[in-house]
Amino acid sequence: MFNLIGIKSRFQNPRLYKLGFANRLLDRRLQRALNWYRNNYYYVQSNHVLYKLIQSFGMPKALPDEYVETYIYNRAFKHGNAFGFTSDRAIGKLFYGNFYGINSTEVIVQVDNNWKWENIKSNWSEMVPVRILRHNQTHFSFNLMTPKNYVESPGLSIIEIDINLLHMQYLAWYKHHKKIKMVNPSHEVPDVGYFLGMVVLPNALASHFNQVVINQHCLMTDEFMPKTIDYVGTSFYINNNFREAEENIKSVFELCRKNSFNIQTYCDNVISIDDVSARDFNDTPQTFLTRNNKWVYLLACSRFIKHCLMTPLREDRLVNKEYVVRMKYELQQVINGKVFNDYKIAELKPYYIEEIEYLKNMY
Repeated sequence: MFNLIGIKSRFQNPRLYKLGFANRLLDRRLQRALNWYRNNYYYVQSNHVLYKLIQSFGMPKALPDEYVETYIYNRAFKHGNAFGFTSDRAIGKLFYGNFYGINSTEVIVQVDNNWKWENIKSNWSEMVPVRILRHNQTHFSFNLMTPKNYVESPGLSIIEIDINLLHMQYLAWYKHHKKIKMVNPSHEVPDVGYFLGMVVLPNALASHFNQVVINQHCLMTDEFMPKTIDYVGTSFYINNNFREAEENIKSVFELCRKNSFNIQTYCDNVISIDDVSARDFNDTPQTFLTRNNKWVYLLACSRFIKHCLMTPLREDRLVNKEYVVRMKYELQQVINGKVFNDYKIAELKPYYIEEIEYLKNMY
């Protein structure tokens, strides 16, 4: 999302601070959680939107390999639009309570990328078709993104789905289990719920953790942002005390504040899973941006951008002017398009006013 405000080129030595041990702790514990989900039959209920999406797509399981790509490319994106997902061709609708519990208002945006079926067949277990772009949790938790993942305070979540990859991954997973059944006739081929609980949602945990790190930073300047706690817990035990990571996040914030870093330098020093910086894990995907979907990516990063503007000790005018000018340009397109006047997403207008529209009065 950050390249919407002009953050594109890399610095030669952009990173001034590393989380070190705290980051390795995050990585190791997340890997243990992934191993548990992949080796245990964890089921996601049929009321989840991804379950309904895959089940209703109705892809022939015996489809020959040479027809898989054509079949999915011709149907998956249209099916997602009919489901109400946001895309470059449709403004979509709002969803509720699928990924972050009953208090979560959710925007689901789909992207239409091309994938090679042969590559998916070989690497399906590592593919990540679902990416979390924003949520309201400030605590580290290994819960999957399901209706059980309760957060007390209402909030906005933004989820991105690579629609073609999701269906290809499901077909590859299904065929993998069919091969096992040929060798072991007593093996039961799991249904869609197990695919989501063992593959798709566990693989999305990394992007969920990335946004927890972002939210921990936002807490430093947003006194009204509620802290959340884990009400649910998991079926397995992994130490969820991340005091080291939280302390290091505070140290990064103090470093950025003291030195009045601009947005780009700040993003380069926010490090999360696999030692990846915020500028990389919050980047806009290679998708066509239009009136229908650009607002999603602006809202996905707007809370953190506002935090970055409030961080420097020096005035924003001296530090972030070039980024604010670009953000105002993108904002003007949203205003001209009257996007939030659309009844389907009118409920999100308060987020737009609080996090984006205030930029109109800057400079």
